[in-house]
Amino acid sequence: MADTDKKLINETGGLQVNLIINSLCTCMFVGLLLFMAPAAFAKGDIIQFRSDAPSEHVVVKGDTLWDISETFLFDPWLWPEVWRANPEIHNPHLIYPGDVITLVYQDGKPTLMLSRVPQKPIIALSPQGIKHVKPAIDLINWDAVEPFLSHDQVLSTAMINNGMMVIGNPQQLTRLTSQQLFFANYAPDQEGENNQRNWSKGQYAVVHKQHTIYDMQGAALGVHVKHVADAQFQPIRARQYAVASNNSVAKVFKVTDSKQEIILGDSIVPKPSLLDLSTVTLTVADSQQGYIVGGVSTRTRWSRSDVVVMDIGQQQTKPGMVFGIYAPDRTLTHSGKTYSQPQIKQGDLVVIATFATTSFGVIVNANSTIQRGAQLRAP
Repeated sequence: MADTDKKLINETGGLQVNLIINSLCTCMFVGLLLFMAPAAFAKGDIIQFRSDAPSEHVVVKGDTLWDISETFLFDPWLWPEVWRANPEIHNPHLIYPGDVITLVYQDGKPTLMLSRVPQKPIIALSPQGIKHVKPAIDLINWDAVEPFLSHDQVLSTAMINNGMMVIGNPQQLTRLTSQQLFFANYAPDQEGENNQRNWSKGQYAVVHKQHTIYDMQGAALGVHVKHVADAQFQPIRARQYAVASNNSVAKVFKVTDSKQEIILGDSIVPKPSLLDLSTVTLTVADSQQGYIVGGVSTRTRWSRSDVVVMDIGQQQTKPGMVFGIYAPDRTLTHSGKTYSQPQIKQGDLVVIATFATTSFGVIVNANSTIQRGAQLRAP
C-alpha cells in the first residue's frame, strides 16, 4: 500500500458525513484496533480456533488483520481476546510483514503470540526526532474500497432539494472544470441543516446526485452523492463585480480541484473536518440491528470487499463496529401452515462511515451472494 494517510470524515452539525481516504495508511496504529478492553466484546463469547489453523503464520505484504484472524479463528472479531504480545518487543501492537504469529498454549488455553524479526528497518532519525518505519498491515483491504470512499457520501433529501447548488457560470457553459468560476443560488440560512454553513472558511465540495436510498418500508433515508470537485467561495468586492440591486445575489465560487466535470444542478456543501482513522477502535454490535438497503453503485447483489449502505445511523453505530450479515427473514407455507425460515448467516461487515440515518459498511467475508434486505445484527 502507498505510504500515505488514510482519513475518515465524521458528520458535523447534522449536515453531512463523508469518509475520505486522502490516500492509504502510513504506519496505521493497529494497536487501537486490536488491543482494547474485553468489555467491547459480548460477554460469554466462546472463542473457537479452527481445526486447520496453522501452528504459525508469517506475515507478508498484502495481509490484513482480518485475513490473519480468519486463519486462526472462526470469529475474527474476537482476535483481541487471544492476543498476547512478547513484552520484549517495542510497540508490539503494530504488526509488520515478516513478523511471525504463533499458536501456543498457556495454562491449557490456545493463545496467539507475536515474534518479531530483529532489526526492523528504520530509515532515519531526523534532527526533529521523526523516525520512519515500515508501514504496519491494515485491518481490512483498503485498496478495494478506497475508490468509493474518497468520493461517496449520503446527504439528506432536504439538503439536496433546498441547499446550495450550481446555477450558472460567466461563460454560460453546461460543464465546468478546474479554475473556472461558477454561480450558486443564494439561500438564506434556515433552521436545521442550512444554518450550519460556515461561510468564513470558504472551502466547499461539489457533489453530484447518484440515487435515493430507501429503507425496507420505502421511506427515503437520504441521497447518495459523489464528490466531483472542490470549490472556494469568492466574496463579492467592489470593482470586481457589479450587482443589480433589485435581484437576489448569486454566490460566486471558483473550482480549485476537479475530479469530474461539474454540471448545472450539482449541490455545494461545506468540506467537513477530517478524523484520523487510527483513532477508530474495533467493536462488536450488541443490540443494534438493521438492514442492508443498498450499495454505492446501482448493483443489487454484493460480496466480499463490496461497500454497502445500512439503514443504521450515527446514533446507533460508529466506524469500526462489526455486524453479522444474515439472510432476509422470510416465511414458508406448507399444508396451510406458516413457518419462519431460519436466517442463515452470510458473512460479516465492518462499519467505515456514519451518516444521520445511514452508514457505509465493507463486507469483510461472505459465504453467499448478499442482497438488499439482508439483516444486520450481532455477529
